[in-house]
Amino acid sequence: KALEDRKLHFPDWSDVEFIGEDAEERDSDDMSLARRMNRLMPQYFHDAFDIAWDGQVKTSFDEGDIQVTGRVTDCSTGSVGAKMFVGFGAGAGFTTIDLKMVDTESGDLLMALHHRVVSGTEMSTTESKFSKWVGKFSEDIMEDGLVAMYEGGERMKK
Repeated sequence: KALEDRKLHFPDWSDVEFIGEDAEERDSDDMSLARRMNRLMPQYFHDAFDIAWDGQVKTSFDEGDIQVTGRVTDCSTGSVGAKMFVGFGAGAGFTTIDLKMVDTESGDLLMALHHRVVSGTEMSTTESKFSKWVGKFSEDIMEDGLVAMYEGGERMKK
């Protein structure tokens, strides 16, 4: 458990930057949601790590041994109507982020990921689904450690 007895620093995230082939299709509602979520990301991760690690790792918005930061790279509010009336994933909202953990002293990259969370049912929102994923992500790191979580994953080709 590489994070035990460490202090995680959750600074503000970089500005939202929609990237990818569908970036130009996002509207003002999508950008509004992305900016709101981007502002909340440090709080989402701070709270999730506090709960999952139950004091075994310290968290701070001001300083720490490991800086946890990122950016929202895509976001869609989805369509509640399509979710309710069509179903089967139609109208799904989503948020895509880049996240990284960097050793503050050495500058070494400890972990990086590009992840998309999708809200495909009328019972969830983009934000609620993302918040749930952050909690599960923090718990998985606590239980399995960073290396075990990602050693079996495929590297991105792009």
